[in-house]
Amino acid sequence: MKLSTTSILTLGFVSRAIAWHHATSAMLREALRSQDGDYILVAFVLPDHQPSQALEREWLAIQETETDGRTVSIDCSAEPSVCKEHDVASFPAIRLYHDQGKRVDRYRGPRTAAHIRSFVARARRPALSIVTENNLTSFRAIDDVVFVFKMNPQEQVPEAHEQSLDVLFWSAFEAQAKRCRDRYSFGLMFRKGQKATATCYNNVNGAEMTLDDFDTGSINTLVKRCSAPLIPELTRGNEMEYGSKGKSFVHYFVGSPEERDEYVRDMMPLARKYQEFLQFTTIDVSEYPEMLPVYGQRSGLRGVLSVYHPSNGQVFPHPGTGKISAAVVEQFLLDIIDGKVKPWSGEVPPEGDGGHEEL
Repeated sequence: MKLSTTSILTLGFVSRAIAWHHATSAMLREALRSQDGDYILVAFVLPDHQPSQALEREWLAIQETETDGRTVSIDCSAEPSVCKEHDVASFPAIRLYHDQGKRVDRYRGPRTAAHIRSFVARARRPALSIVTENNLTSFRAIDDVVFVFKMNPQEQVPEAHEQSLDVLFWSAFEAQAKRCRDRYSFGLMFRKGQKATATCYNNVNGAEMTLDDFDTGSINTLVKRCSAPLIPELTRGNEMEYGSKGKSFVHYFVGSPEERDEYVRDMMPLARKYQEFLQFTTIDVSEYPEMLPVYGQRSGLRGVLSVYHPSNGQVFPHPGTGKISAAVVEQFLLDIIDGKVKPWSGEVPPEGDGGHEEL
């Protein structure tokens, strides 16, 4: 990206700042004009808005590696017209602009530096990357969730195979790749004599799924099933979806993205082992503090865990007197099964019992 010396010095200062250092609307316009085929990552924020404040540390972490002015933040309370111009309706909004703003990718994932960096990397790749025998192994590990469509190269001739199921299968995959390129990575592999198949590699869950029988909606189903996190972050928006699966819940209450990431890493083998019966989740106590007493935990805590059986309404709060490790959680689950742990009586523990105080 070619920016003027003034722009580079001004925007580059952001990466060394210890707090938000917002660009002006004029600086943003100049940055977009000067892209010259490159990209600009922009965060539209409100300083007094809690989710915007939570993004600040993650944004600064991104700017530590993006030191050439490609990451810009805009204070929409100070620059309302530019935020309106860019159709910003909720905060924080993260957008990736390509080719002087001719193409815009909207970020919809977790607001962490790692996830945002991954979003930028995949957005800069083609919607469909060409995969060969030589790079299949490396490509399938390029992202958290990767899809590869394998087909016979002869099926590329639409005149000869216009009504072929393989061509319809391929068309559905291509449409899904264009629609979901901001979240997952997609590849196309040609192999002589290959029956058309779509394979998903979920590198977080350690899962692999292959679809070789096409019907209406099958690609969409594959994407939804394979990309679903094994340990999701429970929200009001997805609570009913996970509740409809008929599994018991293992809820863990986190106070920061770092706590969530550490817990997910530790619990992943356990979540895989019991995925047929149990739904492990995390709940952000800063967004849903009211959920703590619902599951038998005292308000203001974090790093505590509760098991919930929707079938009978029973709740089993873990006492939380030590580190919540996979071994501790598995023993707690076995004790519940053996009847050694009684269900919660409905009385919230008094002050000072269990868990970690919220920071």
